[in-house]
Amino acid sequence: MCAGKNMKIILFVILLLTGSLSLYAEQTIKYGISSMLSASNTFIYYEEFNAYIAEKMGVKSEIIHKESYSDMNQLLENEQVDFASICTGAMLYLDQEAYSIVAVPEIDGKSTYNSLIISNKNQKMKNTSDLAGKTFAMTDRLSNTGYLFPTYYFTKNFTKPENFFSKVFFTSSHDKSIYLVNKGVVDGAAVDNLVYLNIKNNNEKDVENINIIHISDEFGIPPIVASKKMTKTDIAKLRKILLEMHEDKLGKKILSRFMIDKFIVPDLKNYENVIKMKGYVETN
Repeated sequence: MCAGKNMKIILFVILLLTGSLSLYAEQTIKYGISSMLSASNTFIYYEEFNAYIAEKMGVKSEIIHKESYSDMNQLLENEQVDFASICTGAMLYLDQEAYSIVAVPEIDGKSTYNSLIISNKNQKMKNTSDLAGKTFAMTDRLSNTGYLFPTYYFTKNFTKPENFFSKVFFTSSHDKSIYLVNKGVVDGAAVDNLVYLNIKNNNEKDVENINIIHISDEFGIPPIVASKKMTKTDIAKLRKILLEMHEDKLGKKILSRFMIDKFIVPDLKNYENVIKMKGYVETN
């Protein structure tokens, strides 16, 4: 009788453990991306990236893509994604209590990037002043290189963009802005230099009609951040995977698709000038 009772207890414990293991096995890590590039151009690379991380963490993977930077910020604040690649500008509009910076990419030995103000060659513009009264493309209102910097630059040196240009278009991604300038649909745009270089390296014809007429100062590169949905232990594990990714053959191959050398712990001082620009734009 006692033996039978003990056997029932053992079976019950095994059932509990099996159930717990099943739940853990079904755990899914959700990775958020917002559109610096059109998703159709890069989605397969993000899938490889997230699958690599998920395998290292021993969980399933899911990608959540949003066209709008503000939509991704909302998902982070609502803990609907575990971690995300976000724009430097979008990070400034996040609740500071809602996220932690995990790591940043290093590209060509740098963890900074620039905004490029570009024009169509046929317009024969040499200076940013030549863009007065022209059409201009920006990406997203939370973008640093595609909105914050050009708004700051033109407001400080001339007047607010809505008064300086004849028309401002929002394209939602840097490659769309580059495409429109290259085709002469719009006269100029402000874009991420890393996206521009990526497009140029893949096919020079895609930028053959473009002049770079201004390059911004260096800004802290867009980070990977974790939402509060992730525990400190999981964040530390994710950071370790990212920081060691370039030492792994498959990891290095995946990074190369994004032109990333490796991930590093960021220097937060690199974001100070972006914070100052945001303050200037909001008060002028």
